[in-house]
Amino acid sequence: MYNLSKNIFPFSELGKRLNKYINSGFPDLFEEAIQMSVSNNPWFPRENIIYSLKAIASSLSKDNLEKWLSPYSDKALSTASKKVAVIMAGNIPLVG
Repeated sequence: MYNLSKNIFPFSELGKRLNKYINSGFPDLFEEAIQMSVSNNPWFPRENIIYSLKAIASSLSKDNLEKWLSPYSDKALSTASKKVAVIMAGNIPLVG
């Protein structure tokens, strides 16, 4: 059986790191990206970006990821390599 927990771990660590940044300050490069988003899209102010980051960090908690993926835990997932195309919106900050 495929072990989902090894794939959950990196995402939950990302959620923890985002929470750390939200609570204790962002690294300079991250702060620059937030400021650039604010200046390029006045419809999405800093407060909304921080709110979105909090929501993303919350979604990436270990408990939430396990709950989300639990219906797939009994499925045998292929480990074969595949090519995937990702098309992202360019007008919404932090989408890509």
